[in-house]
Amino acid sequence: MGSSFDFIAPHYDKMVKLVFGMQMQKAQHFFLSKVRDGSKVVVLGGGSGLWLDQFLKEHSKCKIVYIESASRMLDLARKKSLADSRIEFRLGTENSITELNHFDAVITFCYLDLFSDEELVKIIEKIKASVRHESVWLATDFVSDRQWHKAMLKLMYSFFGLVSRLKNQKLPDWNRALRSSGLVEEEREFFYGGFIKSSVYRVR
Repeated sequence: MGSSFDFIAPHYDKMVKLVFGMQMQKAQHFFLSKVRDGSKVVVLGGGSGLWLDQFLKEHSKCKIVYIESASRMLDLARKKSLADSRIEFRLGTENSITELNHFDAVITFCYLDLFSDEELVKIIEKIKASVRHESVWLATDFVSDRQWHKAMLKLMYSFFGLVSRLKNQKLPDWNRALRSSGLVEEEREFFYGGFIKSSVYRVR
């Protein structure tokens, strides 16, 4: 990935709220109930863990592997969860997943947009290898269906390219990539004028 969100980690949640209001948080929370309590969950792109408190209250029996590439983001998530024993925090990326056919659920919040279309195919297959058949995959990310979406994305990618050294500068077709890997979209919901999409996929 070649990027680091450490520099903006302390300000990230405020920035998101400033731009999107509560819409991003609402999008991330919307389908959390689709994860069965007692599931083994792998999280990539959970950021500072702003959504973790609600998830843990509603899923008291879940075990979570929380993977984040920015150490300061990971520290924030650990503090927000009060270092809950149900969560294993790992500094890294999808390459830090060592389990095979293990997880019952995947959560990717604004993670798939970090990669090119070519990279994304391999990354999804890597993650998919760690989950069981019929596992649920919750994805919340951006889409580019309108002209103003494209303008917003250009600004966002330019910003993160400067402050976080993000190499990818174009939104991949993450929905197509998930479908091409054999996942089936069961539900979807749009937020912030259709710019943010939350989906429930089933691993087949």
